[in-house]
Order: sequence, then structure tokens, then C-alpha cells
Amino acid sequence: MANKGYKFRLYPTPEQERYLARCFGCSRFVYNHFLRLITDAYAESKKHLKYTDTAKLLTLLKKDEQYSWLTEVNSQSLQQTLKDLESAFSRFFKKLGSFPVFKKRRNRQSFRIPQHWSIAPDGMLKLPKMQPIKMVQHREMEGTPSSVTISKTPTGKYYASILVEYDQKEAPLNGGKIGADLGLKDFLITSEGKKISKPQILQACIKTFKTATTLFVS
Repeated sequence: MANKGYKFRLYPTPEQERYLARCFGCSRFVYNHFLRLITDAYAESKKHLKYTDTAKLLTLLKKDEQYSWLTEVNSQSLQQTLKDLESAFSRFFKKLGSFPVFKKRRNRQSFRIPQHWSIAPDGMLKLPKMQPIKMVQHREMEGTPSSVTISKTPTGKYYASILVEYDQKEAPLNGGKIGADLGLKDFLITSEGKKISKPQILQACIKTFKTATTLFVS
């Protein structure tokens, strides 16, 4: 199985824009809140909080009356935010990425929905806790949709990035194995004795380089 992404433009109504703003805000708050919590916990006791730890803390946080507004949005999106944060730390410790930074409102906003969403027969995007959103699906998708990420650019445009899973067929092997060696006189020589001349553009570059070198030395 392999993954492929499709990105489509969304056109939410003013009411839907207000709800999406709450979703973006809650996701951003959860990411920043637990980024600070994880960083402080490691600095104080060298303890690294994992997703299982932060998920339990998020449940307690939502029960606090001060943060009850977190219950207004899809809970799975907030849980996915914690998973994304854990992945960011994992990439950092493996030296595959930089240290996670706090999210800002003026930058690109996004939240991910791992399940319980669908595309209606009329092309509308159906998300939890809100009315279907108008989506322009300019091409057909191949595969089984798995998750959708809703985003808003700094210029105010909305998009749905849909991740699908599909069977990736391996290309058939034609013929046997062959070896190749780069040469000085010929560009390429195969193990079967076939010689491939240097491309004309390569010869022209070599000639230009030799001419420039001669002029520079002289």
C-alpha cells in the first residue's frame, strides 16, 4: 500500500468560517500548550512526555471549566494534534527536523480529521459537528480516503488536503541485469559491450570549459 495526497479548494459560508476559526484556534492552543508542557517537563526532570501522557492530560484539561470551549470542536482533531506534536519531537531526536516551534495565528492554520468524515454525492465535504462545506473537486481520486486536513492560508483561502491509500503495482522487469560504467572516451559502456557516445550538450560544455580555462591561464 502507498499514500497519495489530493488538495481541493473549499468555499465555506461565513458561519462555517467562524466554526473553522474555532477549530484552528483549539488545535493551535493544544499544540502550543503541550509543546510548553513537554519542554518544561524535560528541562525540569529529563522526563519526555509521550502521546499517551498528553492524551490523558488533554482529557483532564477539557473537564476544567476554564477550558470547556475545547469540547466545541471535534475531539479526534485535538488528539491528532498531539500525535503530530509527538511526531515532530520524534523527527527532532532522530535529527530529521528542527525543534518544534509554537504556532502563530498569522501563519497557515490547519487541523486534521482522521475519521468520521466523508464526501457527499454532490461533492460537498462532510465534517463532524458542522454542515457540509462546498468543495471543488477538480479531479477524481484513486484509492481509499484515510484522513483530511483542513487549512487556511494567510491570504484567507481554505483547502482540504485528502490523504488516500492505494495499491502500488511494481513495474515488471524487462530482460536481465546489466552493468554500466562511465568512461573517459565514451560516455557510457555497458557490460554487454555497448558504447554510448557523449551527449552533444556535454561535449559543448567541455569545449567551453577548456576554452575558458585556456583564456584564464593565458
